[in-house]
Amino acid sequence: TTYVFSGQKYVSESFTPNLPGLINTDTVQITSSDPAVSYNPQTNRVTVTQGEEDKIVNVTVSVSSAAGNSFTKTLKFYVPFASIVSFYEGFDYPSLKGQSISGAAKWTFGNENTNLSTTGSTVYVEASPDDPSDLVMNTHVYRGYGSGQNQYPTLSNSATVMGDAVIQANFKFDSAKNRYIWYIYGTVKTSSGENGKTLLEFTFNRNNNQITCKSNGTDGTLVTSTPLPTNEWFNIKIVLHSTENTFDMYKDNVKLNSTPIQIAQVTSGGTVTKVGSMNFGVVRWDGNPGDMYMDDIIVRYSAADLLSTEADMLSLPETLIYDYTLPTTGVYEGTTISWTSDNPGVLSSTGAVNRNFGLGSTVVGLTANIEAGGSTYQKQINVKVVNTPYYTVDSLLFETSGGDDSYRAESGGKVKQMHVTKYTNASNDNAAAYVAVYGADGRLLRISAPTSVAASGNISINMDLPAAEGMYAKAFIFNSQTLEPLAYSYSTKLAEGATLYTIGDSTMQSYGALADRRASNDMTGWAQVLPLAIANNSITVDNEAVAGTSTLSFYNLGYIHPIYNNIKPGDYLLIQFGHNDEKPWISEDAAKNYSPLEPVHQTHPKATAVPDWAVSRKTYEQWLREYAAAARMKGAQVIFATSIYRRAFDNGEPAYSHYGYPEAMIDTAAETGIPVLDLCTRTGEWLAEKGEEGSKQYYVSYYGGTDNTHLIYDGAVEVANLAIGELRRIGHPLEDAFTTVPAR
Repeated sequence: TTYVFSGQKYVSESFTPNLPGLINTDTVQITSSDPAVSYNPQTNRVTVTQGEEDKIVNVTVSVSSAAGNSFTKTLKFYVPFASIVSFYEGFDYPSLKGQSISGAAKWTFGNENTNLSTTGSTVYVEASPDDPSDLVMNTHVYRGYGSGQNQYPTLSNSATVMGDAVIQANFKFDSAKNRYIWYIYGTVKTSSGENGKTLLEFTFNRNNNQITCKSNGTDGTLVTSTPLPTNEWFNIKIVLHSTENTFDMYKDNVKLNSTPIQIAQVTSGGTVTKVGSMNFGVVRWDGNPGDMYMDDIIVRYSAADLLSTEADMLSLPETLIYDYTLPTTGVYEGTTISWTSDNPGVLSSTGAVNRNFGLGSTVVGLTANIEAGGSTYQKQINVKVVNTPYYTVDSLLFETSGGDDSYRAESGGKVKQMHVTKYTNASNDNAAAYVAVYGADGRLLRISAPTSVAASGNISINMDLPAAEGMYAKAFIFNSQTLEPLAYSYSTKLAEGATLYTIGDSTMQSYGALADRRASNDMTGWAQVLPLAIANNSITVDNEAVAGTSTLSFYNLGYIHPIYNNIKPGDYLLIQFGHNDEKPWISEDAAKNYSPLEPVHQTHPKATAVPDWAVSRKTYEQWLREYAAAARMKGAQVIFATSIYRRAFDNGEPAYSHYGYPEAMIDTAAETGIPVLDLCTRTGEWLAEKGEEGSKQYYVSYYGGTDNTHLIYDGAVEVANLAIGELRRIGHPLEDAFTTVPAR
């Protein structure tokens, strides 16, 4: 099951996670090493605490069954900085569209929060046609002219100011000719430290239709004389310039003051650092009580400051091979992103890729134009677009002295053939293939005559190997006239610093610390235990398999991109998919358990009751070719592995349940010259040997539940050793990198 947190791509306030598909006996624990996120299992509530800057938080979801089995998945969430503070964004005021910051920390009223003091006043939610969340402050505080006492409700929080800050609210006044007051408090930093201040006190005077501002007890400064509507909403926005200690005021986005107004409370050399709280009130003027309505109270950075943060969060893959959809919206609501490219012939402004021919990569500069609220911010990002080599050497096939096929050079055998793929359309590029054989000391022992290369497929080499131990071979394709390399070289010698990347589904995935897997009967992927068999630190295993993925979704969900970024000449990519590619055969009820937030991960139409095998096979095989081609374009070698058997028996014999996907992989391997580890056949034989009862101990189902697909540690060890055995059976050079995975 895929675990989704409310469908949010970022979180900034507490929420209840959506954890679908759990049975009643399962328990869930959500943990994070970052104190920004905590979880209460009794209330199933995630608490989010914002900090002083944006951050990416790793959250681990652990699901445990009553039998002691468990599954973990790590999710990433973006938690924005705490200084964006908003209050009741429900009212859809036209001038505010696209400006509210959804998901920000909220100042709330009443039972939701105790930050509101209502001494001397009554605050309630108005059930009005305008919006059910409109807030009304109704007060009957009496004050004679020049005397009396004001008691106002207070709204408290804290928003750090960086550069400009925007403070805005929607107001609606009744017909009484009263004074409606808006206090804004904060802190000011001077050489002597930070002190709380009344930053601004605005009076909306319905008696003379004036808006005045005063601070520090001085007489009010007239901002403007303007009609104040009766029983109609209008928006007031204050742009506070903290570095200049001035402000501008806007009514319905029309600027009211001709020049910036000084904040009298801030002395020379001081700087406004926080907007901390607000008071609202009505001063009775004409003998009648007054009602003051307010909504959508927001304190935030200016658009320019927000865009700077937006730019910091914007990133792209370092390396691209295929088309990539460039983002056109930002994290913050109302932010748009447009792109320009300095080399649109290679990478367009929409992310379309048209690769150059040759080895290496072409660096393309993309400029992101980030816009919001009339402000624009630019960010330059360089992306490497992998060039298309004219050819790739896909494999070298040898014949042993005993007449068997092998992927390594052995004394007394011969070089049989080279498999190549041609990518250029050139009819005559003078391409010639060579195979060179080296001794264990690196000395050249023999080189083949040049063989013309005209198309993709197998090229016969037919060169005898010398009598020498520890030899290895390298294959090359050059332009026979200029000696320009037209392909990355291919070597049967394990490269120093090589990495084996493994991609696939849940049967391979790594689940938590390996030591914990060994000490328990929890789910373990077979590729997870491969590092335990590495010989002499000869290679690094990077297991990138992800539960629930297929050939299609592994790409669509972006899991392949880090591998494309990092894979290099001399590395290996081992691919095993199939378990989830065949999922359309599940029932309609079972299909409902799949998260609608994920791209469809089957490789043929989900709605087809009886699958169209030609479509599914073609799509599956095409994705295998795409992964292989992308790795080989960067000089890496590719290995296929067929899906392992599920533990299912029919009349005492293992029941095959993969609908032809392993056969499709084997056929694709033969067509593309890719070595294949036939784990489907090997695990079927293994199950037959262990028997229906004897095989139970290797699967999760033995310790509770009905899961006969996933392995525990002991089963993972068995299958990993079968994979290493397959490397030895086909004579692949990688066999030298591994010994045997030890039992617990």
